[in-house]
Amino acid sequence: MGKENHKLMSKLDSFIRRLSAQLQCLSWASCQVDGIEGDILDLGLGNGRTYDHLRLLFRGRRCLAAEVDKVCINQHPEIPRQNIILGDIRETLSQFAACSFAVIHCDIGDWEAGVEKKIILEVGSILANLLMPQGVLLSSIPISDDTLTEGVGVCHFKNRYFTYNKTRMV
Repeated sequence: MGKENHKLMSKLDSFIRRLSAQLQCLSWASCQVDGIEGDILDLGLGNGRTYDHLRLLFRGRRCLAAEVDKVCINQHPEIPRQNIILGDIRETLSQFAACSFAVIHCDIGDWEAGVEKKIILEVGSILANLLMPQGVLLSSIPISDDTLTEGVGVCHFKNRYFTYNKTRMV
């Protein structure tokens, strides 16, 4: 691209940046939780790319998913149904209360402007409470909770993915 176009980004460029950021953050998370017990949770199953990667990255750990769209779930017969919760995460997160997660990945989709952010703001503290001490929370939206410390410098694609460690108990 020429200098006059350096600020322009195509949808393909944006998608590649998002997936590159996600991959960096997932790799970082796998190193952070080595030696920490706990399951893996993927909020926003979608087409299953991230779930599949999490399953391979965290072999030997139980990988759970939550999704609002039944069509997405039906497209993944390889995922044990007992590992998927269907419904709005504001209503279904309580079903994970008995679980302890080493990693929670939260990318609940391309919502209309502001909806994803509103949902994440509503459930951020619940997500933090589901994490094991020193567990990792990855999100496409910034999350604020007193028990979380932001992973500074993890992602080289500013404001594309946000990383947190649970460093304090409430």
